[in-house]
Amino acid sequence: MSKHDERRKHRRVDADFAVKLGGKSAITSPLTGLNISMGGVYCSVANFVPLMTKLETTLVLPQGDGEESVLEAEMIVVWSDPEVEIPGCESYEIGCAFLPLTDRKKQMLTRYIEQVGSVSTDLPS
Repeated sequence: MSKHDERRKHRRVDADFAVKLGGKSAITSPLTGLNISMGGVYCSVANFVPLMTKLETTLVLPQGDGEESVLEAEMIVVWSDPEVEIPGCESYEIGCAFLPLTDRKKQMLTRYIEQVGSVSTDLPS
């Protein structure tokens, strides 16, 4: 069990999606979403992002029909691995919690999680 498992309240599904940054973010490298839940997103990023950094994001969520759904959301960085900036480090993993979502955004996120979750659980083992 990882150090983050015990705090999870929502089902988390593996997914591969783009996370675009908006606003006045100092982060210049793209983020890649690795998994997602109703509570937040686990991402990979090339630059260190300090804890408690607020991010204005656009999640580009692929649909099964080749289309994409776009979900704009504010998130806050709640953990990072490594936990501090390390010279020469080329990849950081961060956990971001969603700030309050509208009902419409929650519905969109729920549909995506159900879709991705059913695809990954339907695969032969």
